[in-house]
Amino acid sequence: MHLFTWQSHNIIKSMPKYIVIILINFFVVNSLYADQFKDVQQYINIHEYALALEKLKSISPKNKKDLARQSFFIGEIYYALGKVSKAEEFFSDANMKSPDNGEYASGYAKAKMSLGKLSDAQEIAQSVIDEDFNVIQAHIVLATIDERLGKVNESKERFEELINL
Repeated sequence: MHLFTWQSHNIIKSMPKYIVIILINFFVVNSLYADQFKDVQQYINIHEYALALEKLKSISPKNKKDLARQSFFIGEIYYALGKVSKAEEFFSDANMKSPDNGEYASGYAKAKMSLGKLSDAQEIAQSVIDEDFNVIQAHIVLATIDERLGKVNESKERFEELINL
């Protein structure tokens, strides 16, 4: 299926040129901007934290959702570098800016767990799972907490459940 059909060509032809230019600019800018965070994620995945941070610095967030995403990725970088307290701050910020995002809340729970705040982490992770069962990181947090609390069987069951998913 072609996105640019004869009908769409006629519609564009009948529009004033400045509207066509605005629309083209809008689509080009949005497609370029959408890939910026994708690059950050890829750098983090391959442990290139300096490049990820450099890319994050170059992004100018357009809205609250983008600010949350930026904070989340900075939290991921700090967490990977072992600066968990700092990561917790950024995960908290991302979670406050976008409270319905299970990925951000799970990052926050992960940091709390790493800092020994197990009951807080457990509460956050469980609320994520209650909202969206498919957020894997929340399950991992709960399984890890179970293990740390000596509930080895429960932890094992959680991990087996994750594998089956």
